[in-house]
Amino acid sequence: MQDQATTMNSNDEGTRGSLKDLMSLAQNQECSFVDSESKSEGTVFVAQGNMRGDFEVTSETGTLVSHVIVKNDEMYLWMDDAEDGFKTTLSAVEDAAEEISESSPTYSNSVDLNQDVDYSCKPWAGDNSKFVLPSNVTFEDFAAMMEEVSGSMQGELNVSCEACDNLPAGDAQTQCKTALGC
Repeated sequence: MQDQATTMNSNDEGTRGSLKDLMSLAQNQECSFVDSESKSEGTVFVAQGNMRGDFEVTSETGTLVSHVIVKNDEMYLWMDDAEDGFKTTLSAVEDAAEEISESSPTYSNSVDLNQDVDYSCKPWAGDNSKFVLPSNVTFEDFAAMMEEVSGSMQGELNVSCEACDNLPAGDAQTQCKTALGC
């Protein structure tokens, strides 16, 4: 991974790497990507061990704009125009993604911190305001729900989708179902 982190420090050069690789960068970077396979694109900012990603995913139903901030091993995720978001740890996200991919290998809409994407990176001054959580979003603890989903999964994705019904109706349920591809 050290070689990958060193490679990704190149100025304005295209490189291939994962979100996890970006988070390990020692220097402040702004990286952008377009992934035609998943119909997604975004910009990732990395500074002082923190990361922010702003992403757009296009599907038949429209374009979903999401944001993620990672600091101190805590991950915060929210969608545009939503009042509720989720918070969890990176390890919980990785564990859930691994269990989902094992039980449903064709399921491709989960967050995969290890998926390689082509990035274009350049040095960035490191504006700390990028890592401030939005004050108009309430963050729910997603780790507890992910544990429930993981424990109840028996090889069928619809079990995961049903877990979203345990959240309060509205934005929380919608974001959960969107994140799980329901």
